[in-house]
Amino acid sequence: MPADRALAPSDAAVALRSFPRRFRGVLASPGEDDSGDDPDEVARRAGQAGLTAAEHLVTADAVVVALADALRSRDAAVEFPATLADDGTAVSTLLDRFAETAARAADAVDAVASDDWDDLLRPTQDAVGTIADHLRAAEQVISEVV
Repeated sequence: MPADRALAPSDAAVALRSFPRRFRGVLASPGEDDSGDDPDEVARRAGQAGLTAAEHLVTADAVVVALADALRSRDAAVEFPATLADDGTAVSTLLDRFAETAARAADAVDAVASDDWDDLLRPTQDAVGTIADHLRAAEQVISEVV
């Protein structure tokens, strides 16, 4: 899905702060109520596209890190990573790490001066769109594998 070009910096900060809660809602206890499956095991089941929900979370975290670094250095030429492999870290740890990096990225958005947004708005919008895509993909994978 293309990035929302109407997304303002303040909206991007809000979105970044909301993504950890939203990912946690998808990954913290999928299947626990119905099947009793371990959330870590469920998050590592591949969906029809061949990717796991954990891989989408790991990649979303890497996008957040890249955005925060770009905003701090005022580098608009940021490249966001392709889908990354999951290293088997516990999902709760991945979610906690994502919450920390998303908070840092939101703070970095808040710290950008108005004059600097001409160059930094597009990569910020792209990052938020990419993270939202990974969230939707993680939701889809969980719905397929539970």
